Amino acid sequence: MVVLVCSVPLALTGWALLDTAHRPEWVWALAGRRRVAWLAAILFGGVVVPVGLVVSSLYLVWVRRELADTEKGRLRRTRGSGSGSDSGSGPGPNSSGGGGP
Repeated sequence: MVVLVCSVPLALTGWALLDTAHRPEWVWALAGRRRVAWLAAILFGGVVVPVGLVVSSLYLVWVRRELADTEKGRLRRTRGSGSGSDSGSGPGPNSSGGGGP
């Protein structure tokens, strides 16, 4: 029983590390995440077991799903993109882009 309880944090950390390392860099960039930061956090968590359980669980439940969706082409809105007034359709009626008297 003790071996089982002690192996769970190691297994979660190993799974999170392997998954982090195998994702292509373009997936991390499109998802707006940093692979190095997550690798460092998971490795640190491997040394400090309670922190490792939290960090590995966060990665496996939250970030891993986001990366998998990005890899399949289901992009989510990242911070800093979205509800601005620039829709990319050219100058609007209130623009100062010439043509007026």
